[in-house]
Amino acid sequence: MNKQELEATLAHFCGSLSWFRHPLTSRFIWSEGVDFLIEEAKCWWLVNDIFIHLTVGKEIRQQPEHVQMFHFWELIVENNAATLTAYEDLGINPFIEKEYDYTDFPLDEIKFYAGKDSPEGPYKLFLPSEY
Repeated sequence: MNKQELEATLAHFCGSLSWFRHPLTSRFIWSEGVDFLIEEAKCWWLVNDIFIHLTVGKEIRQQPEHVQMFHFWELIVENNAATLTAYEDLGINPFIEKEYDYTDFPLDEIKFYAGKDSPEGPYKLFLPSEY
């Protein structure tokens, strides 16, 4: 699937009837659109990095409670390098920023939302169109 086909298909995901669990934990699930992206873009590495920040990394736990419950993620690719950022809100300085020296991720950018329904619940990762 080329870049334009992938972008067009991702735009059609809205809502999610099925959720997919990370094979290592029940504390992290993702939507149908994210699952499609994982398979088509071969980006397990990206979802795993977000998973690690959400469940193990201290950057999230150091944020105010409302930020721990919902935040925005963005991967921007330029010249086969990328930056992954997490924001409390768009337009505010990121509280996570990770650089990748090389990636073959097929899109110029991708955005995700991550949130919890309750403090004890799992993190859900989904595309903005699925919100």
